Amino acid sequence: MGSTSIPGLAAKPVIDIIAVVKNGEKAIAPLENTGYTHRGEYNIPFKEVLTKRGQNGFNLHVLEQNHPEIELNILFRDHLRKHPSARDQYAQLKADLLADESNHQKNGPMFVGYTLGKHDFIGSILHDTGYTRRRFLRPTHHQEWADYHRIRQTSLPLGVAYDTNHPSVTACTAQHFILCDGITTRSIGHIDVLGQSGAALRALATDSGFQNQGYGSEMLTLMEKWLKKQGILFLHTHSLLDAQWFYKKRGFVELPPDFPGARDTPTERADMSPCTPTDMGVDWSALWAPSFSAPHIHLVKML
Repeated sequence: MGSTSIPGLAAKPVIDIIAVVKNGEKAIAPLENTGYTHRGEYNIPFKEVLTKRGQNGFNLHVLEQNHPEIELNILFRDHLRKHPSARDQYAQLKADLLADESNHQKNGPMFVGYTLGKHDFIGSILHDTGYTRRRFLRPTHHQEWADYHRIRQTSLPLGVAYDTNHPSVTACTAQHFILCDGITTRSIGHIDVLGQSGAALRALATDSGFQNQGYGSEMLTLMEKWLKKQGILFLHTHSLLDAQWFYKKRGFVELPPDFPGARDTPTERADMSPCTPTDMGVDWSALWAPSFSAPHIHLVKML
C-alpha cells in the first residue's frame, strides 16, 4: 500500500504491506519468528509495525479488522493510481523534501521533516475522496498539535492559563491523543502513566460546536482500551463537580482515601515513552494537584 504499489511513482526500495488480523498482539510473536522486528505502534494506536531488512525491505503494518487506517491507505493508493497528475505531484513533493537535508532530522518526538512534509498533500487527497472515518491518533504534525493545544486551552475554566510547556504536558510519561473525523480534530485527551498499574486523566475536551455529540465518550473509551493494552489497572482523575456525572455514568467512582497505588510515582516503561531512570527521579507528587482552584472531586475507575 506504499509508493511501491503505485505504478510510475518513485519509491524507496521498501515494500509497505497492511496485514489485517483478528488480534494484533497475538500476531507479533509469530511474525517475529519469521524474521520481522517489532517497532511498536508509532503514532497510530492499535497498529503494530514490524520491519524486515535484507535483500528486500519490508514494512508490515498489522491492523485489526475495521481499523480506519486500512480504508485510508487504500483510498490514497487508489486515488494516485487513477490520477496520474496527483501521482506526479506527489513524486515532485517527495523529491523536494528529500533535497532538503533538514528534512532528514527528527524534531523531538515528531517524525522527520520528510514525513511531516507529506501531511498536507495526503490530507488534501483524503478530503477530495470524502474520507471521514473516525480516527484515534497521537498528534504528530504541527497542525495536529496546534489543534490539540487550541481545544485544550478553550476547554479550561475562565481565568486559567494554559502552558504548553508545563511539566505535566511535556513529561516523558504523558500520553497525548486526538480523535478526528477524517483529518479534522474533534476531541483531545491527555493521560499520565503513573507507576506500573495506574494512570491519571489530565485532560479530556471536545472542540466547540461538536460537544454533546459523543466525541468525549468515544475518546475516553479508546484511551481506556489503550491503557488496558499496556497492562494499566486503574484510571484516576480530578473532575469539576458539575462534570462528575459524565465520569460516574461511565463507571468512575469517588476515590477511596486508602485506595492502593493512587499516588504511585512513575517507573520506567520503555515500551510506552522515552523515559530514562533520570527522568524517574523527578518529584511527581505536585502533578496530582489540579491546575485550578475550582471545587473538584477525585474519581477512579478500574479498567
